[in-house]
Amino acid sequence: MWRAVWAKIQGCWHCRSAPVSAIATPTFETSALIELPGHATADPSTLLAHRQPLHLVVLHPQPAPALLTPHAASVAARMSASPSASTTATTASIGIVQRSHSWGQRGPSPPGPGSALMRGHSSSSSGSNAGTAASIAPNAAYFLTATSGQQSHQQGPIRPVTSVSATDLLRMSNKAGVVGICNIDWRQALTKKGEVNCNNVQLTSQAHADCVGMISVDLEVTPALAEPVEPAALRAQTNAEARRDMEAMASFSGRVKEWWQDFSHDALSRRQEGSLRLTCTGEDGLLRPCCGFVKPLQLGRFLATPREAARFVSLLAPKENQETAANCLCSLHTLLASCQATQAEKAMLLASLLLGYGLDAWVCFGADAVGQQTWVLTRPSKDVALFWDPSSGMRHSPSSAGQPKGCPFRSIACVFNQRRLYGNLQAAEGLAAASYVLEDPGRWRELPVHVHDIPGAPGMRFDLHMQPFDSAGHEARLESELKKALSDHRAESLGHTPTVWDDNMAYVLMASLAGHEHEALTGQPAANHEDFQQCIKRSIPPGCMFKGSSQHHRTLCSSLVMQGMLRETAIRDMLATQVTDMTFALRVKIFAYPEHVCSVWLMLALKYPTARSARGSRDT
Repeated sequence: MWRAVWAKIQGCWHCRSAPVSAIATPTFETSALIELPGHATADPSTLLAHRQPLHLVVLHPQPAPALLTPHAASVAARMSASPSASTTATTASIGIVQRSHSWGQRGPSPPGPGSALMRGHSSSSSGSNAGTAASIAPNAAYFLTATSGQQSHQQGPIRPVTSVSATDLLRMSNKAGVVGICNIDWRQALTKKGEVNCNNVQLTSQAHADCVGMISVDLEVTPALAEPVEPAALRAQTNAEARRDMEAMASFSGRVKEWWQDFSHDALSRRQEGSLRLTCTGEDGLLRPCCGFVKPLQLGRFLATPREAARFVSLLAPKENQETAANCLCSLHTLLASCQATQAEKAMLLASLLLGYGLDAWVCFGADAVGQQTWVLTRPSKDVALFWDPSSGMRHSPSSAGQPKGCPFRSIACVFNQRRLYGNLQAAEGLAAASYVLEDPGRWRELPVHVHDIPGAPGMRFDLHMQPFDSAGHEARLESELKKALSDHRAESLGHTPTVWDDNMAYVLMASLAGHEHEALTGQPAANHEDFQQCIKRSIPPGCMFKGSSQHHRTLCSSLVMQGMLRETAIRDMLATQVTDMTFALRVKIFAYPEHVCSVWLMLALKYPTARSARGSRDT
């Protein structure tokens, strides 16, 4: 029998400029059930050592026009349970809770099987609930994800969900921004037999650490404790953890100073101090060794190979304000909840996943032609290196640096993983000429990093969530909306010119789109490339011209895809073509990945008779 903490969560927004006392009625209310490690009969005091907090992330989807406007009916909430191989581990796994509600409707629809409803309240009388500084609007959908280092369960049967909600589509459109985050120590529930209320827990933004709302959580242990833990024992535990964190950073900082003196005075060193990055700031504002943000991750069954993991990471949308976001690194839960990441966050996530597969993976701090850059290095053997670009998922050999379509990186300052950091001592910064035998002290200076150097709670571990997704249905809907938008664009720019669509030619285009995703996933050309060329040749009548252009997108939003299409010169030229008997074809192919990440390929094609064949037709 397992023991769990039942958490009832309420939250509300307010303007950053408004006082805390001006907060209106709760904006959302939800709940989570978190399994604790060990058996229910175990001494509750043994749970005090399990430090992983309850981590809450509130997201605000920005509705896009056309396809991704929130549904008229509110969406039922769902929870996915992530079973763990062992419930005795401190960070066995976590569950992801999603709750959503649409304001301004006639009323919420009843929750689906095995789900709980997140109740939203509109408050037009209080300006504190509008939150303009935090971009909070009363006519949009909000949802919350809650995780803990322990296993999560849901009361009642867990049944499969057959469709993707409007909230999920908003996340797939990469329009969900993080409103705020907070960490709650669930161990407070061990100090009482009944409910323990955590009032006025601040929900803070990532960029400025400003309060954007308040969270209230009721924690209750089930089954009830026979004898609760003394509050003094919890205070002693938290004080010991705080002292340990301070001592860890103090010890690490001292060793870093000694290491830097040796490194900077080495005769071969040609670096400036600013080019090395030895510490990073987490989303909680704490400074940690950069090695503390990398650890082996095994996130379930949906990413079966390292190439699939690299492709998944590359599909995370880049954050809009990269410079501000680069000042802090988000937790794994925040990254997957928002489906957005900076280049550095992608590199550390990819390195963690590759370490989980057993590869010798390292995060690299260096530079490309533009400026400072972060990527991943793996070593098939000690003297062979392979670079992974987390923004594209592609692999490069260091020898291809500086070549067209080769390695985009130019120099490397240091590499690190969860165990050690190496500073580059080689005078020649060219990647092709560098040695990657990190164990060579004449070329790399080692800074060992121990487990006790890393302050804070252990990292999160959980299985990735794969929502059932009707790819064919969304492909057909996206094609229909894009066809209408393209036809309207031609009619407006060319003067009511009719646009004819050829479904037979569109069917043939699918082979090419599948090949594009295969090449992006494996780095190798698809085997069906020649087949596609033969299909096109046999589909186009003699005397006709064929033109085609393909694009890749990370979004299901038709308006955003349309904007991307019109930015490409080849597509604009095809849309501006005016020839008799011309026909267009459009095909969309969607490849779904875990955590609402998707890869969208499309191809627009044009078929029309050449001038010679047109004259021959008129003469006949």
